Amino acid sequence: MIAYDSQYINCILPNSGCPAPDNRGHFFIMSRSITLPPREHIEVRWLSALSGSYPTCDHAHLETQIHEATQCLYRSLSGQSTSWDMHHLMAVLTGHPSLNELMRVLLALRSAVRQSLADSDIHTVLWLDEQLDLWIENCTSRYNLALKQQSHHRWTELVQRVVQLNTLSYCLAELNASLDLVSAFNATVELARQLSGADLCVLYQRESDRLHLRASSGTARACPQILIADDQNDLEQIVVDQRHRDMSLELVCQQLGVPEVKALHCTPLRVNNIAIGKLATIFLTEKTFTQQELRLQEIFADRAAHAIDNAQIYEQLGTLTAECERRQIACEMHDTLLQTLISLNINLRVLHNHAQQGNWHEVLPLVETARQLGKVAIQEGRDAVSGLREANPSGAAGDLVEALQPEIAAFADRADLQPEVETHGEVYVLPQISHQVRRLVGEALTNVHRHANASRVRIIITANDDQLRVEIRDDGVGFQLSRVDQETSFGLVGMHERARLIHGTVTIDSAPGHGTTVTLTCPLR
Repeated sequence: MIAYDSQYINCILPNSGCPAPDNRGHFFIMSRSITLPPREHIEVRWLSALSGSYPTCDHAHLETQIHEATQCLYRSLSGQSTSWDMHHLMAVLTGHPSLNELMRVLLALRSAVRQSLADSDIHTVLWLDEQLDLWIENCTSRYNLALKQQSHHRWTELVQRVVQLNTLSYCLAELNASLDLVSAFNATVELARQLSGADLCVLYQRESDRLHLRASSGTARACPQILIADDQNDLEQIVVDQRHRDMSLELVCQQLGVPEVKALHCTPLRVNNIAIGKLATIFLTEKTFTQQELRLQEIFADRAAHAIDNAQIYEQLGTLTAECERRQIACEMHDTLLQTLISLNINLRVLHNHAQQGNWHEVLPLVETARQLGKVAIQEGRDAVSGLREANPSGAAGDLVEALQPEIAAFADRADLQPEVETHGEVYVLPQISHQVRRLVGEALTNVHRHANASRVRIIITANDDQLRVEIRDDGVGFQLSRVDQETSFGLVGMHERARLIHGTVTIDSAPGHGTTVTLTCPLR
């Protein structure tokens, strides 16, 4: 067996590094002719071996990569420079190539070459073996270099992603730091610009078919105050850059009023799949958005929409709370101070009549009564202010019958009629319920005193199944409900308002000559 020294061959052909073929595909080494096997034979055997080892791979793509590989091998044998990348072949075979996978592929190639050289002489086999080893070493070196570069690229992307996620986390925390609506608008555009690196960020809020500019941040601020959102596309995601053209750049510049726009990412602000506005990040230089950047902006826009929605709910809640407080004050004034002032006014009117008629012996008792009513009014005013200054009443449940005693005693003193109180066991309720029930019963008794001309009043209190029921019945003259405007009668409005404050309802049953029954029902808790 004769072994050829590669250095010796290089000396014969210093320019190529290997023997050069003639025009029939033969190689000459030291006057010996080496004929290579047909390239197709190697391809068929290599393809068959890899198809058996990787049955799920794409056969067509595998055939293409094997064809390119053998072409590269034969060009290398002829002394030509090659740049075939083994990474493409490995990517077709498996999604996660390893060193074992690589060795399996190369051994399959070597086996295919050996089988194709079954009829060749020893000189051809030895020479081709050596050249094949050099070619494989060159391909694996390039493959390892590509893997290192890919690993470095992935690491860089990972670091960038971590930085972006940290920035996103900070921005989301800042968004939820305030429930003020204007602050939420301003924070959204400021943080969106910080997250995206945009030159300008603008936020529009949707009202009917119009988009109103609520906040902007950046260098250019010539955006229109109102946009017409008559097209549904106006509230969809829009990407305009060097690669995307969801809209023409001219139309973007025209709509925003910023002629120097080069790239735009417009994201809808949605809550429960309902668009409440849109957020646009605008760039004044050429840019191409990555999928990661678009996804981060979508996440930020989603959380910004919820932060804005929370701020709106908080603002509406403040308005409703103020309205509720005003109604509560109105109820307190009507059921306490206003009633006393009405009594005082009646007393002063009678006093004035007696004074005009010269009945001076009747004046002194009336003056004393007026003075007492004035003291009561002052005390009730103080009690009302004190009660309104208190925090939400909390504490242990108390006896409802005991809480009603002041109202019952006041009615008995004014009307010279003692109400009958009927209960079915002890009834304990929370302070906030007790307060509203007491005021409501007091108003009902006041109406009995003024209008009913009754000879008997019953208060029936029942508690069962976690529900409280209070009835105030009288045998007075009654009245026609249809003739009473329950929306302008302060007493009736106050009773309904108090019932709503404890999640209850009030019903009034009355008819001329058949008395009146006022019924309150509410949950005990």
